[in-house]
Amino acid sequence: MNPIHPKESKMRELFDTISPRYDLFNRVSSLGQDCAWREKSIRLGEVTAGMTVLDIGTGTGDFSVCAAGKIGPSGRIYGMDIAPEMLKQSAAKIKVPFLPVLARAEQIPFQPASVDCIIMAFVLRNVSDVDKTLRECLKVLDSRGKLIVLEITRPANRAVEILYRFYMGKVVPRMGDLLCGKRWPFDYLNQSVMMFQSPQEIAGAMKRVGFASVKIFPLTMGVVHVVIGEK
Repeated sequence: MNPIHPKESKMRELFDTISPRYDLFNRVSSLGQDCAWREKSIRLGEVTAGMTVLDIGTGTGDFSVCAAGKIGPSGRIYGMDIAPEMLKQSAAKIKVPFLPVLARAEQIPFQPASVDCIIMAFVLRNVSDVDKTLRECLKVLDSRGKLIVLEITRPANRAVEILYRFYMGKVVPRMGDLLCGKRWPFDYLNQSVMMFQSPQEIAGAMKRVGFASVKIFPLTMGVVHVVIGEK
């Protein structure tokens, strides 16, 4: 694995630190919605039996679990992450052929046109170079393959955004401190969401690097979006 960007080094430290209680934090902080968001993303992306799926930033493997339910035993999942402790958590969960891969999103170690679908949950805002990551995704996708991006986003509705800012800025970091014994990763989470691109900007970046068709789907009053690009 090549030397990584300072931001990626921070991300590795962050996720390795919170990996033992990351699933619990996700369930509680999303008010139980995060699994439903992943399931909906898989349905919207039309993941089907026998596909080869690459889960970038797989974390503890929750998105891979959702994909496994669709691709079945004839499919295959590669779970890719820069955090070794996260990969250890994911490998025990997946009930279809699953290969953990320690690698960067900006340099995917796969042959061109070698996967049918790429999935990413809450990852894109953490990479050091969004366009390079998207170009790498496009390269390794097979003809008409799809990239499914699930991302936390700022709600467009002003009233919802006010509540959202309070929840993300005050409640979530405190929750992270209580559940994981660390506050700083969740302060970063709030900052990264507020500073990251809108769903429209993510879609624009996909089109800019060469995705032929891009669709945007808001979930839960726009606090998360699914953006799907087709090669």
